[in-house]
Amino acid sequence: KVQPNVVSFTAAINAWARSTDKRAAHHAESVLKKMHNLCTTYPEITPNAYAYNAAITAWTRSRERGAAKRAEKLLNQMWNYYEETGDENVKPDARAFNTVV
Repeated sequence: KVQPNVVSFTAAINAWARSTDKRAAHHAESVLKKMHNLCTTYPEITPNAYAYNAAITAWTRSRERGAAKRAEKLLNQMWNYYEETGDENVKPDARAFNTVV
């Protein structure tokens, strides 16, 4: 039986980040939020830096008004989550900061 994990969720976020759909960034962020909602029950779905970076990328590729602020908000959430949990897998990396800049 195949079950979703952080890799499959991140692949979905990456797909949205590459999509030309006008609501793609919203969908990408929605998948990230779903990961957060599920990770207490399913730790294998805990978001990592790759998942966050994919969602941040979706916002930076969006032409929607306020997209830059949304990307920055996700970076802040990523940092806060890292500080709360101490999980090195979610620690913001150079790619996260560079993508937002």
